[in-house]
Amino acid sequence: AYRRQRQMCIKRQAAENGKKKMAGKVILTAEQIFGHHDISIYLRPTQTSSALGFHSHEFTEIAVLFHGSALYSTQFGSQEIRAGDVLVIPAGDMHSYSEESEVELMNVTFQFDKLPVPYRELIRHPGFAALFMKKSEYYRMLHSYPQLHLNPAELEQVHHLLYNAWLAQQKQAPAYGLTVFGAFLQ
Repeated sequence: AYRRQRQMCIKRQAAENGKKKMAGKVILTAEQIFGHHDISIYLRPTQTSSALGFHSHEFTEIAVLFHGSALYSTQFGSQEIRAGDVLVIPAGDMHSYSEESEVELMNVTFQFDKLPVPYRELIRHPGFAALFMKKSEYYRMLHSYPQLHLNPAELEQVHHLLYNAWLAQQKQAPAYGLTVFGAFLQ
């Protein structure tokens, strides 16, 4: 049921007319993902992203690949990604997926400027700053975006955490925003 629901959501998303096109490339807007809600973090599980082609977004994305493999392409080239890979995709930077095989991933999308003010202190944490606060020029110099790999035990823990947070978000359970934010912080 989870996979069918996500497939239908992806097809609807790909068909939306609200996509902005710039030089033939899709730019997903914050309004499309976060809607009119004043939320800073939104979880989006997907099983395919190749329908979007090369795209960017107005927010930062962390993609956690739970299962399968794909070819991940950026302005720096292409590489195979597999279960356990965690990609950090800065706002405004182009990327795409292709050659997907049994992909199950969670997109953790967030808008730093909408995080609750006390949590903006995260910028002072060296790890957070290194992953999320660099300018595009920095990544161009490195010819890469940040990428991590989780071992199977870590991946299972992250999968459980994010999936349960996503379920709370979907049900809009009481205080679901705190559940999602707690998963993001972990």
